[in-house]
Amino acid sequence: MKPVRVLVLRRWRPPVRPLAAAATVLLAVSAAVGLMPGGTIPAARANTAARANTAARANEYTTSQNALRDGWDRAEPGLSPAVVGRGGFGRRFATKVNGQVYAQPLVVGSTVIAATENDYVYGINARTGAIRWSRRLGTPYHITTCGDLVPNIGVTGGPVYDPTVTARAPHGLVYVVAQIVVKRSPRYGLYMLNPVNGALVARKFITGHPVNNSSLTFNAAQQLERPGLLLMNGWVYAAFGPHCDHKPYVGYVVGVKPATKAITLWTDEAGVTGNEAGIWQSGGGLMSDGNGRIFFTSGNGVSPPARAGTSPPGQLAESVVRLGVGATGRLSAKDFFSPANAPRLDAGDTDLGSGGPMGLPFGTITYPALLMQAGKDGRIFILNRNGLGGRKRGRRGTDAALAVSGPWTPQFGHPAAFGDTPRLSAANAGAAHDYLYYAGRGGYLKVFRVGVGRSGRPTLANVANSAGSFPVSSGSPVVTSNGTRPASAVVWIVRAARTGGPGTLEAFAGQPAARCRAAAPCTLRLLFSARAGKAAKFATPATSGNSVYVGTMNGYVYGFGVKPPKALAAAPATFRPADVGSSATRQVTATASAAVTVTGVTALTTTSNMPSNAAQFAAGPATVTPAGSTASTPASFPVTLNRGDRITVPVTFRPAVPGGITGVLSFATPSAVLPSVDVPLAGQGVGAGLYADISAVRFALVGDQGQFESWVPANVSVLREITITNGSAVPQRITSVSLPAAPYQVTGVPPAGTVLVPGQSFVVQFTITPPGPGVFDSSLTVTGSEGAGARVSLHSQGLAAVSRFTVSPSSVNLGSVPVGRQVTVTFTIANSGNQPATAVGTSGLGGPFRAAASVLPGLPVNPSDDLTIRVRFTPPHKGTFRTRYRLTWQDSSGTHTLTVPITGIGT
Repeated sequence: MKPVRVLVLRRWRPPVRPLAAAATVLLAVSAAVGLMPGGTIPAARANTAARANTAARANEYTTSQNALRDGWDRAEPGLSPAVVGRGGFGRRFATKVNGQVYAQPLVVGSTVIAATENDYVYGINARTGAIRWSRRLGTPYHITTCGDLVPNIGVTGGPVYDPTVTARAPHGLVYVVAQIVVKRSPRYGLYMLNPVNGALVARKFITGHPVNNSSLTFNAAQQLERPGLLLMNGWVYAAFGPHCDHKPYVGYVVGVKPATKAITLWTDEAGVTGNEAGIWQSGGGLMSDGNGRIFFTSGNGVSPPARAGTSPPGQLAESVVRLGVGATGRLSAKDFFSPANAPRLDAGDTDLGSGGPMGLPFGTITYPALLMQAGKDGRIFILNRNGLGGRKRGRRGTDAALAVSGPWTPQFGHPAAFGDTPRLSAANAGAAHDYLYYAGRGGYLKVFRVGVGRSGRPTLANVANSAGSFPVSSGSPVVTSNGTRPASAVVWIVRAARTGGPGTLEAFAGQPAARCRAAAPCTLRLLFSARAGKAAKFATPATSGNSVYVGTMNGYVYGFGVKPPKALAAAPATFRPADVGSSATRQVTATASAAVTVTGVTALTTTSNMPSNAAQFAAGPATVTPAGSTASTPASFPVTLNRGDRITVPVTFRPAVPGGITGVLSFATPSAVLPSVDVPLAGQGVGAGLYADISAVRFALVGDQGQFESWVPANVSVLREITITNGSAVPQRITSVSLPAAPYQVTGVPPAGTVLVPGQSFVVQFTITPPGPGVFDSSLTVTGSEGAGARVSLHSQGLAAVSRFTVSPSSVNLGSVPVGRQVTVTFTIANSGNQPATAVGTSGLGGPFRAAASVLPGLPVNPSDDLTIRVRFTPPHKGTFRTRYRLTWQDSSGTHTLTVPITGIGT
């Protein structure tokens, strides 16, 4: 078991070391939950088991393993690279459930807890896949206005388990936030379930107003609960963003105290704003590093003005935010970080909040508490959790981050971490094995070695990469290991061939070779690859007890484990590198350990470094060799194998594209439980010279699902990125670089003379900021010393600048108000043009008029942003009172002022 779970959920200290006393808490959980294969732990052995940190049953109680969200399960000695990579690991079951599984499953003892978008929650036997119980929470919200997650919205964010034993909860409680329909209206509720039988213990609907913006009312129809839940100090916290960016919505953090049903809400858009800044994090959980500290990252919306992190404003879009919890549970912002170019990120839909914050389980001696954040622009920010950095607080208005790396490929979710050195220093960093595992959209799985630089600041060096890339919708990685032994680390990730396409669970050796370095990164060793249904968007695996679990979009929970109960097994097959268009063939032999019938054999391509419809693995005629014999005969399907019989299939690898390619050789059987036995296949396609993963890039404003919305207005920036790789079998020296013409800007291209080892790549980020209307065509060409160069064509169109703010209503009349009474009127000022703007200031109203909140100088107001102005009128005597509200702002065409006449009568 893994006592660190109890440390996280009960005492709330950083989950980096075992807690011996935790086993005594877990003793109270019934054997019906299945803490150990044989039942409960005898009391005499409980503390011994905790001290030894054995991994016979390593529970996963929350999204990405712990409250730091580092994805590191350090209690899996049975998932060594040797076991995973030599045929001793495979699929145990695929259990059908009612609805899509977007929420990461939990593992409580020997029970997998899975929740679906049809509002069902299941308890599944972690070894066999048998359903122990199911509970329907209600009728899901059938959404017709958003095509992102369809057709139903039920449970989307990851649940959390509390092992605390009470009279009402003798086995602890599973907490789930679900959207249901009550009397034709969608609502959100926190559901509290018994993990033994799924019984509903209690429910609390989420309603109310945020404590920092009472003018807002939580509207379940407009909000989506995507991030994983956080359990802290007896409260359960959830975060909300939008359905498909459809306004109105805001980012909410909601806390519910199950013991008393108390509830608190907080929003990241307050004061003069009350729209956008959703919190979604691609499913990453709310993060905490200790009691009373909650971290999250927000998406597009009104960004904060330049100011210190310890003085958070009401507008906190595009920000990493730390909330504090008061004595009564009230939430308030205590610290924040927002990139200096946050308004540009917002204007180009390049939100920081596509990624979730991850607390590193290690740090430097100078900065022991580190946080990693990356978003759609692909930069990795390393922040100090005890001083996030504010906005524009670095030298000359730059970012006050401890380190910035990249840009790499866009982040959706968060990396994983492994470390054997809790406090890095200049003296020990060279021998340390502290790593980040990062998989951006369309990029490779990258391994960054964490080191120490100037003034004790952390550094990142990209020392290894996967051979294959990970398309959009692929999930966040997780890491398993035997404690802090680097050689035991295995990285797991769900690869989505495309949004809603086939999913593959892949495993890589987590420790790069000692020779791997930034100048000559190595290729990560692929250990395992297997089909995992239809990939749910941003699916993250759960790990426990030498097993891995994956939920799918087509309504299955897959279980993978050591020594699966199958009668036919074969070691994974790795092919020698082959030139694109050529072929390599090897024999794959499976041996029967019991009588088994094989009805056919097929080879499938599961992943490819570049889009290709070609079948890159092909199976030849199979032969059967009886036990104890060397003579083989052609197989005639169906064929029955007895114990010791071998079936051999020649498999041909014919790469159609360069880069890493994986597949499976599938032996079909009549078994309803395991209809096929899949053998992982892996190969490397070798091309001639350098190649780009995308050969033509179009720059436009797109919608939440990538759909074209418009060309790019003047002075608005749009970012795109591509990856260029040395696809040849020999080192390539960059001989020339031809950059695109203005208004394109390029970062990430190495200078001529740089040497790329085989498989090494670099990420190129393009930015276009049109100066005005026009068509902009250009290209980037990078030529190597051998073979073809990489050429990328660029196309965009610029639109004319439109500078316009509008107010609704255009004038305000508060009517007749008795002397001494107070009334409040609201009007909205919107940026209805297409130019990013910045507020300069407002004029004082004077007399009996007061503004309820101030528009801060420097506040960004991007196209489609709006400001809600509330004016209070308290007539001191009878008569007519008049004033004017003036807002001054700046954009590309200069400084402008908008005036709103206001009238009120005292009676």
